Amino acid sequence: MKWIKTGWGKNFASEGAETSSFHMDLSGIKYSNKSIVDTAISVIQNISQEYPAPYYLMASGGVDSQSMIWLWEQSGVPYEVISVKYVHDDVDYNSHDLENLDTFSKKYNIPITYKYFDPINFVENELPIYATKFHCTSPQICTHMKMSEQLLDGTVVFSGEFGPHNIYNYTIFGLKRYVDITKRSLIPFFFLHDAELAGVVKSYYHNTKGSYFYNRKVASIHDSGIPVIPQLEKYTGFEKIKDYYDEQAHRVLLKDRLQHSTMPSKRVFDILFRYNLKKTIKYKDNIVYIIKQPIVTLNDRD
Repeated sequence: MKWIKTGWGKNFASEGAETSSFHMDLSGIKYSNKSIVDTAISVIQNISQEYPAPYYLMASGGVDSQSMIWLWEQSGVPYEVISVKYVHDDVDYNSHDLENLDTFSKKYNIPITYKYFDPINFVENELPIYATKFHCTSPQICTHMKMSEQLLDGTVVFSGEFGPHNIYNYTIFGLKRYVDITKRSLIPFFFLHDAELAGVVKSYYHNTKGSYFYNRKVASIHDSGIPVIPQLEKYTGFEKIKDYYDEQAHRVLLKDRLQHSTMPSKRVFDILFRYNLKKTIKYKDNIVYIIKQPIVTLNDRD
């Protein structure tokens, strides 16, 4: 991801989180009329030369991780798919998010290695440590940091998003800050890892019609030749964890409800763990994207 320049304000300063907008310069993107499969295979082969094996692909049931798995399968580079089950007190909290991964793996004979992680214990005891150290107010992103530490050899690979780049922001880039600070061999966003791969992915999404983001993304993935199985709903994996905390409304003080009354969510989980983090971890959550090159159109494709 060296092709992406980030920082605070027009000068891309390293400081200024509370006063400046976060700038993300994507002008180094390389649009082309190559296929996503061919481009990704080249990128994966380069990764195998630059990063140590084994390669652990972190996967949920979403189409992004399915796409990444399919592309690695085509590359011929050995890999292992890792999926994390959220379990607390013998209760499984993300089985709904992993159903499509199980279907996908069985259909294409791709084995999955399952790890177990207690998300309740993490958010209750360790979340503030990770959030502060890596300047990230997302419980989900911080959870991904922690659960990746079950794999300390080789290289861990997260997919990131297949589609437009304006869904990335400073909070999501917390996973990149984690890599920068810990120096671990970890690729935080596979589909942003290479400038040309990012350009081809963006071009496919741009040239696919549709107003609803998820349906358009799935259609663009299918257009690229990747046979993903879409979820009936796009999940985060934290749906049942939030349900768990809805039963603990007594933990939210009236002053916190009033303080966060203008925030979009009124759920206990968000007040306790997301909005309260924003009290101590402050940054101006405005993003300025810089993209100078034109997107390749369908007429430009071979």
